[in-house]
Amino acid sequence: MSQNPEPAPAPVPVPDAPEPPGLNVPGTPVPLESTPAGQVVVRAQALTACTPTAGYNRCQRFNATGGPQIFIVPVGVTTVNARVWGSGGHYWNNQGSAGGGGGFTSGDIAVVPGEALLIVVGNYAGYGGGGGSNYSGGGGGMSGVHSPRLGQALLIAGGGGSGVPGAAGGAGGGASGGDATIAPSSGAGTAARGASSGVGGQGAQFQGRDGGKGGNVGQPGNLSTGGSQPGSVLPQIGMGGGGGGGLGGHSGGGGGYAGGGGGMGFLGDGAGGSGFFSGGGGGSGFASGPGVSGGVTIAGSGSSAAGKSDPLYQAGIGDGGRYGGVAAQPGQVVLQWKAPVFTVAQADPNPVVMVPGVTTQMAFTVSTDTAVPVGQTITLAFPSGVALAPGGTVRYICPADNINMLLPITVGPDGSVSITAREITPSTACFYSVDIQASTTTPGPLQGSITIDDTTGTTFFSVS
Repeated sequence: MSQNPEPAPAPVPVPDAPEPPGLNVPGTPVPLESTPAGQVVVRAQALTACTPTAGYNRCQRFNATGGPQIFIVPVGVTTVNARVWGSGGHYWNNQGSAGGGGGFTSGDIAVVPGEALLIVVGNYAGYGGGGGSNYSGGGGGMSGVHSPRLGQALLIAGGGGSGVPGAAGGAGGGASGGDATIAPSSGAGTAARGASSGVGGQGAQFQGRDGGKGGNVGQPGNLSTGGSQPGSVLPQIGMGGGGGGGLGGHSGGGGGYAGGGGGMGFLGDGAGGSGFFSGGGGGSGFASGPGVSGGVTIAGSGSSAAGKSDPLYQAGIGDGGRYGGVAAQPGQVVLQWKAPVFTVAQADPNPVVMVPGVTTQMAFTVSTDTAVPVGQTITLAFPSGVALAPGGTVRYICPADNINMLLPITVGPDGSVSITAREITPSTACFYSVDIQASTTTPGPLQGSITIDDTTGTTFFSVS
C-alpha cells in the first residue's frame, strides 16, 4: 500500500533510457525502458563478471552471442572504459593456413547516465560483418561499441580474414587490416588486401576473377565476381564495413571499421591452367568516435589476436583458426566503470530507544563519493515488532537550508518502507527522519537495515 499523508513536491524526473533507433534486431524490439541501469538486455545473453583494473569498481565482460547486446549506463556514471577484441578469421575445411587474428581497440567513452550503448561481439559465423564462404571459412567479425544516442560507432576492433590452403588470412586492425598471403603454388595474381582506415580492402584478383571488395564505412562487403558467396551484413546500420565474399566458396574478408577484401580458392580451369589461393584481408579498427578519449587500436599479428598483454584479456579470444582442428575464436568486449560508492549511517540517537506504542523518530544519512541526482531508491527494513508508525511519515531535512520536506513512501508486504532519495552528495549535512513505533513489549536490542543500490547499513533499536 502507499501512504501520502500530505501533498509532497514533485520529485525531479530522471530521464528514461533512450530507445536506440534502428537496432536491426530480428524479432521483438529490446525493451530498454524496463532495463535496470548497469544490466543488459540481449537476444541471446552471454555475460560474465570480471575483476576491474585500478580506478574502477565495476566490470562486465560481453561474450559472443550472434546478436546485439545492450548496456544501460548506471546513474552517476559519466565515463565507461571499453576494451574490444575482434574475432579471428577461420580456415578452409581443416586444410587451410591460419586465419588472421583479431585486432584490439580501447578507450574511455563519455556517456550520459541512463543512455544505451549497443555492444557488438563478432564471430566467424557471420555476425560482425565477416565475409562469407563455404567450408567453414568465414572472415572474422568486428567487435565494437555503438551509441544509438549519437547514431555513430565509438570503438571498433577489426576481424581477421579467413585462411585457405597455403595462404593465410590477414590480421584484423589496427588503423589498417593486414593483407592476406598467396599460396606458393599459385599462379600470378594479387592477394586480398586489408582495409585501410575507412576504405574497404580490394579482393583477391586472378585472371579476371575477383574476391569481393570489402565495404567502406557504413557498407556491407561485396559479392565476389562470378562467385556465389555473399559479402556480409553489418551488425548495426551504418556501423563499420563488412568483409568481402570469397571467390569459389573460400576465404571471406574480416569485418571492421571498413572490411577486408575477400580471398580466393580457385583450383584452375581444368585446361592445364594454374590455380590461385589467397586468404581474406583483415578489417580495420577505429578508436576515435565522438566522446572517446585515449583511444588506441592495434592490429593482430599473424593468427594471434592483438591486446594479449592487457590484464583483462582472456586466453584464446580473437585468435584465428589453424590447421589441425583449432577453430577461430570470437571476439569480446569488456566494459569498466566507477559506480558511486554510497555510505549509509544511522544518526543519533543510536540505538533508537523505543517505548511500545509510542511514536519516535529514527534519523539517518546517505552520502556518496560523487554527486548522484534524485531518483535512487532507499529501502528501510525493520526488525520484527518495529514498523512505520500509524500515519507515520518520512522527511528529508536540511537545517542549514531550512528544508523540511515530506517524502512519498511505499510500504511493502513485509512492512519495509521505500522512498526516492533526493540528490546525494559527499555531505552529511542533510538527513532523513522516519516515524517508527514498536509493537513488541519484549525489552532488548533489535537490528534493521537501510539499503541503497548494493550498499546496506545496519540500524539499531532498543525497546525499554
